Amino acid sequence: MITLPALQIPGFHGSRLAAVMLGLVPLVLNIGVFTYEIFLVQPWNCKPGPTYSAWPKSVGAATLGLSAFGYAFGGHGMYPEIIREMAEPSRWGEVMAWTYAVVTPLYVYCGILGYAAYGDASMTNINQNAPRNLANQLSIMVQAFQEIFYVLTPNLVVMLALELQLGVDPAACYAPSTPKGLLGRVLGVMPTWVPRLVLRTMILGSQCFVAQALLCGAGDTLFAMISLVGAVGMTAFTYVLPYLFYAVLSRDAHSRGWKAWAALNVAVGSVVIVTGFTSSITQLFGCEGGFFSGDCQLDYAYAPLGDIDPCNLSGSPFYP
Repeated sequence: MITLPALQIPGFHGSRLAAVMLGLVPLVLNIGVFTYEIFLVQPWNCKPGPTYSAWPKSVGAATLGLSAFGYAFGGHGMYPEIIREMAEPSRWGEVMAWTYAVVTPLYVYCGILGYAAYGDASMTNINQNAPRNLANQLSIMVQAFQEIFYVLTPNLVVMLALELQLGVDPAACYAPSTPKGLLGRVLGVMPTWVPRLVLRTMILGSQCFVAQALLCGAGDTLFAMISLVGAVGMTAFTYVLPYLFYAVLSRDAHSRGWKAWAALNVAVGSVVIVTGFTSSITQLFGCEGGFFSGDCQLDYAYAPLGDIDPCNLSGSPFYP
């Protein structure tokens, strides 16, 4: 992330290789580790075993969960870049169909198996439920490399989009240029790398500011952060805006059935946006320490060390 202001990447054609190595391969590995850890420990045979409370525990918990679903189907900001780099953009529909056909069953599989195994002890970071063994540590390490790709690529897309709007040539480095708008009036005629450095530093700085503001001192606040992002952005881009844009911009005649389906998605999505945003912000405000009081330290409590872990009393024979 620190190198973002100095990077010069005019295209994303080579990112397909990174997507395979940092996206597809780790996905298969992590699903395998998830399944392996559950059947290795078999929490349902432990004491006290998993417990299951009535769900949802509250309206706020329900809205957090619904907005988190929106986060799960995110990534829309990358779609224009992906389509632009495709050899056959007309096959984008096939790409989406295959993606959802694979990903949706995986979400259902992990959700059902994880909750069946851990119940109320289920953590947002599922690695915290597994023993501290080699497979779990490998999974965490692989996810760390994944995040480099997940965080770096969308940031570059956002930065390049802003630079193009401001007249900063992504293919130039030392050539003199004058950006549009306020940035150009402030900097004047400068080598292209200067406005690129200033703009990207401002973007990265704003992200660090927001991230530090949302970090709390304790608790499983990752779920609240995911729900906040899902409520604000992902739900709107998945369930609300596509129907509104299509209804306004499409010249096709819409049937009553389509209009009813679109209205249902917009209505439910709007409710999830408002309630999910409110619930996640409330939980983040209520966490120990409050805004600007947290750090990036995650205190892992690997099974069976947690007080509510299904194997807390009996212990796990596989835990060192």
